Amino acid sequence: MKAQKIIYHIDDTPLEVGIQEVISLLKIELVSSTELESLWDQLVRTYHYLGYEKMIGPRVKYIVWLDKRAIAAISYNQAAYKLKARDVFIDWNEDEKKQYLPNVLDNNRFLILPWVHIKNLASHIISLSIGHLKQDCPKIYSL
Repeated sequence: MKAQKIIYHIDDTPLEVGIQEVISLLKIELVSSTELESLWDQLVRTYHYLGYEKMIGPRVKYIVWLDKRAIAAISYNQAAYKLKARDVFIDWNEDEKKQYLPNVLDNNRFLILPWVHIKNLASHIISLSIGHLKQDCPKIYSL
């Protein structure tokens, strides 16, 4: 029997405030392999310009909340084995790449919902997510 998809109601009331007004109310939540992963999927599928198809391989998904309101979604996944621009920039040889690539993640989706206008929110979310990645990846992937 196929699992029933949950459709979440998304609060699309315009939100335009300063970061200082909301910074203490922001919360980032790991939603990979939880009930809320379907909300992340719905947000990205509906509002991200690339959409969303199921990701292959290790991934970490987060939703950013303002109080109880979802305002953003961000995810990271395993780095691509071959990425010329990265490999040239880092200037690593094949042995170094094999050694260090498992420690590299790609930010593959980042969405601030279109009605959310908070200056400097994007950089704050990236900072929050990196802090969480340091704790969550070793737990999730036994690193």
